Amino acid sequence: AKPDSRLARDHPDWFLRNRLGLPSSAGFFFNTFSRGLDVTHPAVQEHTRKLIGTAVNEWGYPYLKLDFLYAAALPGQRHDPTRTRAQALRLGLELIREAAGPETFIVGCGCPLGTAVGIVDAMRIGPDVDPRWRPSFNGVTFPFRDEPAMPSARNSIRNTIARAPLHRRWWLNDPDCLLARDDTQLTLDEVTALASVIALSGGMFLVSDDLATLAPERRRLIEPLLPVLGCTALARDWLEKEMPELLELPMRGAAGEWTVFGLFNWGDSPGKRTLPIDADSHVYDFWNRAYTRAAGPVSFDLPPHGGRLLAVRAVTAAPQFVGSSFHFSQGGEIEEWQGTDHGVKFVINLNRVAEGDIVLCLPDSPRPHTSDSIPCEEVFVAGEGRGGGRGAIYKLSLTVNRRAEINVEW
Repeated sequence: AKPDSRLARDHPDWFLRNRLGLPSSAGFFFNTFSRGLDVTHPAVQEHTRKLIGTAVNEWGYPYLKLDFLYAAALPGQRHDPTRTRAQALRLGLELIREAAGPETFIVGCGCPLGTAVGIVDAMRIGPDVDPRWRPSFNGVTFPFRDEPAMPSARNSIRNTIARAPLHRRWWLNDPDCLLARDDTQLTLDEVTALASVIALSGGMFLVSDDLATLAPERRRLIEPLLPVLGCTALARDWLEKEMPELLELPMRGAAGEWTVFGLFNWGDSPGKRTLPIDADSHVYDFWNRAYTRAAGPVSFDLPPHGGRLLAVRAVTAAPQFVGSSFHFSQGGEIEEWQGTDHGVKFVINLNRVAEGDIVLCLPDSPRPHTSDSIPCEEVFVAGEGRGGGRGAIYKLSLTVNRRAEINVEW
């Protein structure tokens, strides 16, 4: 509570106090030094029950996001001196869950993680995202630029990667919002990297932008991240870098088995990063809609704070699904896949209207065509991406109205 709030004026005995008997500081936020309630006080417990019960039962909120929860664990003199700081916080969280009921979805935020296990449904697992790459306060960057816990896109990404293994084990991870709009201080590369990490984390996906005002190219940063897959990528270089730069998400579905990699450059200058490939593979760059054939490690030039989202599939003799611009998984949207000696039939299920590309590896003779006149364009020149009689790369550009069945024949 703020020092000038009605709660602080009417109930000064409800607050934690230091050894001098003064109210303990809960930190500086909302442009003031605030105070923390003593949740071991019976009157505070009743206040908490009433507050949460009113929000759920009278106002009808089924979803509660509760921030600054750390304040219950601040140092200070408590009504019940036998409670440790962690026990006091746990008590407060238990009161909240009891008042909210088991059906209310609770998101914890600003909360020491371990104390909330088993109580919250989801947890913010890092600092706020911010319309700047590095932290700043009131426009001042220099003293804060390397602070790891202040709001910034960099710090949000760092914690999203580091705490990804908690997802679906302790709760649903909340990595904070994707900022897709173009009026922030983030570059397009930084926004794309943020979108890629959020998607690969498998956690909750929130957008705070006014969608109706977004330009089409900015909406395209949001739409292909839906639906959320829920599965979490592994950081291959977890023990090598403070901010891992290689995320790996194994995939399996109707279109076969493949791997989606996130390859990033968190440095402040352009640099090369290498994708480890140990077999003849199709590599499709999701955001850039670019194809590469590789039989060994392949390097990419990455901008500062940027990255690539790459689908890798081992080359086979059969017709193959290679990539897509419809969903970041580049295959998770394929509901059915059937191949014959003379064609393939597959079903795309998006549950939305979208325009995009599907990339396939098909026989190059006779020339493939679709039964419903969708353009089937060869996008790889002779000598590249071919070999061993394994076909050529074709792009199909189409509009999907929620669900589409595609037939390709040759």
